[in-house]
Amino acid sequence: INMKITSKILAVLAISAAFTSALTAGVTVSRDSDIKDFAINSVDGSSFHFGVHAEGGTRAMEYNGTEMDVDVSRYVAFLGYDISRSMTLFVTMGTMVSEPDSDAIFALNTEDNNSFTAGAGLMVNLIDSDQFDFLTTISRYRLQADAEVYYADFEDYSWVEFDAALTFQLHNEDAINNTQILPDQYALFAGPCVSVVSSDEFDQGSGNVFGIKGGISLIFTSNTYLTGGFEYYGDSSLYYGTIGVRF
Repeated sequence: INMKITSKILAVLAISAAFTSALTAGVTVSRDSDIKDFAINSVDGSSFHFGVHAEGGTRAMEYNGTEMDVDVSRYVAFLGYDISRSMTLFVTMGTMVSEPDSDAIFALNTEDNNSFTAGAGLMVNLIDSDQFDFLTTISRYRLQADAEVYYADFEDYSWVEFDAALTFQLHNEDAINNTQILPDQYALFAGPCVSVVSSDEFDQGSGNVFGIKGGISLIFTSNTYLTGGFEYYGDSSLYYGTIGVRF
């Protein structure tokens, strides 16, 4: 990992840790959370989380000074455990596909573009509140943070990625009455995100590190959910979907 990218990762980790500590009261993986899971307005409880996550898009990178696009996709299963009433640790395992722009690659073997990938991360539930009296369609709002790092090793290059986000969520808990077929609530979310890629062959431009994310979660029961969203970083964009259960 080159020192320039490593310093960026350390800086982001330091800022994230400071921000979380200040609010002490996270994947690309998402999940629904009961009120009890939040440090503000919560009661003790812990549980496991399991699900599958898929994402795909284009990352703007540089190879030997040449700008190029790398099409990436990742398919993983994740297992999480609540280490406290507001924090969940999780691990991911699956496969990653990376397809660099063939017109810009001459020295790398791009035929073997599949790799096993593994990662770990943290989700933090920061704030939950139902004080949204001026919006009758909104039941409550929430603030959540998450961070993840994962690794993949292709034939001619490695890929290490650190992702983090802070999302503001608006929940409607009375949207649909028929909960046997349709979700009994949904949540819209948006917020800033950061994604730092380190590779022994590719360089990442600073303009594609910080971005925004948004999406929607459909919550069928307190233990099952479906989430879809996007992340946008300057010249890069990703789309993802997650299906999860809590048990």
